[in-house]
Amino acid sequence: MQQFRALRRVRPELQIILTTHSPYIVDELLPEEVWMLAEDNQGRAAAKRLSDHPDVQRVKGVLTTGEFWSAEGEEWILGEQRAAAKEAYQWILQW
Repeated sequence: MQQFRALRRVRPELQIILTTHSPYIVDELLPEEVWMLAEDNQGRAAAKRLSDHPDVQRVKGVLTTGEFWSAEGEEWILGEQRAAAKEAYQWILQW
């Protein structure tokens, strides 16, 4: 990660995309540097930063970034979408 950070200092316009399933690699990142992806039932992708998680402030200093990422999974990313879809479905049923 030090090499990636050094590269970003030299070339700030550079975007680095790294995928992993390892909490040890995620531990080297800040929550705002971690983008999480999830797929809904219709195959659409949603993405959010780990720093957007509603509990991120509560766990700072308690869990590492990798521990938090690993414990939470991706379900929270779709929470708002699922709530909106459920509301739309209920509206259609009432109509």
